[in-house]
Amino acid sequence: MIDSPDRAWPFWKANLFALLALLANLLVVNLITLVYVAWHIISAYLKDPTDLGRILANSRTFVQATATNPDWIALTVIAGATVSIMFIFFLCRSRGSAQLFDYLGLRTPHLRHLLWSIPAYILLMAGLEALGRFFDRPPTPEFMQLLICNPGQPILLFVAVSIAAPVFEELLFRGLWYRILLDSRLGLVGAMLLPNLLWAGIHLQYDWFDISMIFLIGFFLTWVRYKSKSLPLVIFLHFFQNTVSFFAAFYLVECT
Repeated sequence: MIDSPDRAWPFWKANLFALLALLANLLVVNLITLVYVAWHIISAYLKDPTDLGRILANSRTFVQATATNPDWIALTVIAGATVSIMFIFFLCRSRGSAQLFDYLGLRTPHLRHLLWSIPAYILLMAGLEALGRFFDRPPTPEFMQLLICNPGQPILLFVAVSIAAPVFEELLFRGLWYRILLDSRLGLVGAMLLPNLLWAGIHLQYDWFDISMIFLIGFFLTWVRYKSKSLPLVIFLHFFQNTVSFFAAFYLVECT
């Protein structure tokens, strides 16, 4: 699959590898959080071992606070993305491919693809924004409002939202997983639909409306990937959208 048909990965084996890359991300995020919470409980117990019940009760509050702590979320996102990106490149290189960049679509986009994809993406964002206003949706999702209104380092959150997440997600869903499905019997239809369903499905911090919008965005990004054969262009569009949304959230959200 990486170089030529005779070097192809078996379909289910290839999908298992892609799934492992996703699970590696989730595992790192949850493992770091688990260690952090355990460290908090142990530290509190060592200071006062006479009241374990109170320590455990306070730990529930600590976990809830951690779930909306922008610095902590940013750190876990960056760590999880870094591990998964390394895993993806190791996975592809382990096949001994001399065409790794071509397989993942890591090529410079042509100017003509830039000239149509960027305006089209802006129009898509404007259309989705208008749709949200029609359904009386808040301009910023509730989860992002919580992150913005909690004290933290904006630059750290920016790196997580605009750099780490787009690079990891595009490498996995419209890089590796897209190519696996495109080369299979499912073809372009499978490559357009299945990775985007999974991509939308991992954004459980949002409600059904926002998840549906994420799926539509992913569908467009996959079309750009197919037409341009350039993953960096797709990463840039994802970065552009997240960056605009990030700064718009700071401008629009009113914290009390």
